[in-house]
Amino acid sequence: MSTLYVVGTPIGNLGDISSRAIDVLRSVNTVIAEDTRVTRKLLSHFGIRAKLISYNENNKVIRIPSVLQELDKGNVAITTDAGTPSISDPGTELMQTVGQSDHQILTIPGPSALTAAISMSPFQINRFAFLGFVPRRKIDIEKLLKQYDTLEVPLVFFDSPHRIKRFLDYLSSENSNRMVMITREMTKLHEERFVGTVTEALIHFENPLGEFTIILGPVASSSMYFSDNAISDLIKDLSKKGWSSRDIVQEVVSTYDISKRYAYKITLDQLNNSNDTE
Repeated sequence: MSTLYVVGTPIGNLGDISSRAIDVLRSVNTVIAEDTRVTRKLLSHFGIRAKLISYNENNKVIRIPSVLQELDKGNVAITTDAGTPSISDPGTELMQTVGQSDHQILTIPGPSALTAAISMSPFQINRFAFLGFVPRRKIDIEKLLKQYDTLEVPLVFFDSPHRIKRFLDYLSSENSNRMVMITREMTKLHEERFVGTVTEALIHFENPLGEFTIILGPVASSSMYFSDNAISDLIKDLSKKGWSSRDIVQEVVSTYDISKRYAYKITLDQLNNSNDTE
């Protein structure tokens, strides 16, 4: 029986690799790497010479039999380009297959952008939901947030510099005052930690560079489960005072921490109903 070692590797600073991880990488016959070019640089830095086999999202299905063959010969380590395998990186299917074999799986804990970010969170983080990379489609983002915001916990995402502004734009359109923490290039030269509203984040990251981890502050149940009657009363009161519909919407969003879309709908419905009864 051989061992598959799940090895966490640096997310930027090579000094973060553990001595145990180095010992394991030196001892195994084969290293399974997300990108062999990236892992080869890491191994070369520490003078490690090992057989490398690529294992990534595109070839994982056909690679699993090869990994099992390597395990039949001796111990194997799996790494990702940066961080810990299987956290938004390939690895789950391999763990399932090896777990059903006679071989064992052991973890060599190490760096992770996820744990690094939540350790700096300004939000209570004893409970949180990690949702991986931000979906590409707006409808999928909306569906995901509607599902997980009900948990009332911080929501953690990964995102790229090419797409983060689109995500922040969406968040700002729904709730511009929602608090967010964004980390960039953790453990690297230009590491950054930002805390503010999503609107402030849009301004701050006007020209985003690097890899991002985003933590959305939780939405309180009082914000999600509000009384429509209470909102209607507020709209009526502000309307009588001569407020414009736009200003009313802003006040409703600020008071009840609901999306602008819903605030517009309930405001216009209320104002139209008031006009019909006059």
